[in-house]
Amino acid sequence: MAEDEGADGVTLVNTIPGILDGRLGAGAGGVSGPALLPIGVLATRKVRAEVDIPVIGVGGIRTGRDAHEYLAAGASLVAVGTAALADPRAPERIARELVGVRG
Repeated sequence: MAEDEGADGVTLVNTIPGILDGRLGAGAGGVSGPALLPIGVLATRKVRAEVDIPVIGVGGIRTGRDAHEYLAAGASLVAVGTAALADPRAPERIARELVGVRG
């Protein structure tokens, strides 16, 4: 386990491999975005139950509610990837929305 080997934290899940008949570049590629949200939240919950180090939740976060799902599953922090590529202000908006969800 990463913790046993000295890791200070873990990040879950980012992208997962996928393929769509030539639409992911030259064959298989990394699938990201909204489809990862339930996968990442589940992985976060499972890993959080097994480790005593911080867990960073990543994958499919587009709203404050999405971020809240990771935090409720035990994430210490969340990271925004694909949504920030589409809108560089997304992380700030998500943080504001999260205050409303948690408030």
